[in-house]
Amino acid sequence: EVCVCFTSTGVASDWCLFLVTATVNDKAVSTNFLLSLGRATGITSLTSKIPDASQRFLGVYKDAVIVVSKIGIIQSLDAKSGAVRWKREIAKGFAAQPAFGYENLIVASPGNPVFVLSLATGEIDSISQRLMDVASLGRSASGDEVIGDERGHAALFIGTRDKPSLQFRVVANVAAIDPHELHRRNHAP
Repeated sequence: EVCVCFTSTGVASDWCLFLVTATVNDKAVSTNFLLSLGRATGITSLTSKIPDASQRFLGVYKDAVIVVSKIGIIQSLDAKSGAVRWKREIAKGFAAQPAFGYENLIVASPGNPVFVLSLATGEIDSISQRLMDVASLGRSASGDEVIGDERGHAALFIGTRDKPSLQFRVVANVAAIDPHELHRRNHAP
């Protein structure tokens, strides 16, 4: 018996929808594929095998799709051919959903290091150690880091500062941050 399931959220480009599927057989052997489905037809135009992982997050940068796996692997694949442009294994896993920007990507690994990577090259632009356990990441409208933890704290880090410019507490786990709301609060008169 074979089961096919989605292991990523979908991300749309101008010409297609990208998503990742996993095919699992009765021996629990998994095969993972990045697919692109035509926007107008829904017909699969790309099938590219990628490393196994339980969860992935996708982003589009120019003519590439960026695949961030929960197990710590980040890949840039050509959106048309599926060829790997670059691949980075920078952590044993990621603690939160990554935050995609226009030119870079923010990921957090267990133990609190936060990495900023170039989407064009995969090179690490910066590494910072945060004093809070990262449960969620975001970017403000101006490109600053927004971090939330499991105890309900949220913080905005402006520029390359190591200490937060704004902190506040909400009533529960900060599983998803609205970075635009934090930016608005920080710049309110």
